[in-house]
Amino acid sequence: MLGRNYVVIDGTGFTPSDFNYELQPVEEVETSEAGTELIEVKRLDKHVFHASWEGIDSTLLATLEALCKKRTVTVVYREESYTCRARGISPSLASKSWKYRHSDGIWNAAITLTQI
Repeated sequence: MLGRNYVVIDGTGFTPSDFNYELQPVEEVETSEAGTELIEVKRLDKHVFHASWEGIDSTLLATLEALCKKRTVTVVYREESYTCRARGISPSLASKSWKYRHSDGIWNAAITLTQI
């Protein structure tokens, strides 16, 4: 179960419904004239974080959308800091949630944070 302020993005603590990450290799592959692959490793790995929320209000959705408009964000996860790009927000309105009183609807959203 995710704890309180599980991940910090640009100084704001978030507790997503689901959170995971993967390490992606950063390498450049070229082919020589002889047909062999020449691989240049620029960096060992980069972190790619995936976070999703279920049942959030429009205020939190607006915060997530604002993060995706920034050039870079700082992600603090397990006491390590990473400079990332927040992209790929995919909000969806929960079924018939616009009927809730004093609400702009209840949303589900997911973002991808890729280390640069």
